Amino acid sequence: MRRCDARETLDATNRLPLLPYPPAALRRSRRGCDTSGSSPLGFNGFQTNLHGAGNTVANIKSQIKRNRQNEKRRVANKGVRSELRTRVKGAVVAAETGAETAAAAAAIAMKRIDKAADKGVIHKNAAARRKSRLAKRLAAAAVAAD
Repeated sequence: MRRCDARETLDATNRLPLLPYPPAALRRSRRGCDTSGSSPLGFNGFQTNLHGAGNTVANIKSQIKRNRQNEKRRVANKGVRSELRTRVKGAVVAAETGAETAAAAAAIAMKRIDKAADKGVIHKNAAARRKSRLAKRLAAAAVAAD
């Protein structure tokens, strides 16, 4: 493996500046001196752009396919989880302000939690826990509003 030539980074006194991290010219990448982020062959595959995949690329066809499927599911589940948080927050705010649509907002939030559990986005026990906590918060908000 080649080493990067760091002689250009020396200052006039032939000493490196004291930094909390090594300068870019001294950092060794896995690909020798190339720190451009491209692969050694000059192209970036789909696998390198995956969330959390880093620089590792699967060699086995089934694992490459599994990585693609996992990425699609991760993106889809992210939207569902975000909607859950939005619906729960909307239901709590509606209950705290005493809005007329509080009951409808609570029903929609409960329904979305159940749907997420049915789809496997969250575990069924996690769904039960979230619904229980939401019900407690709604009850407390109703008591505080009265």
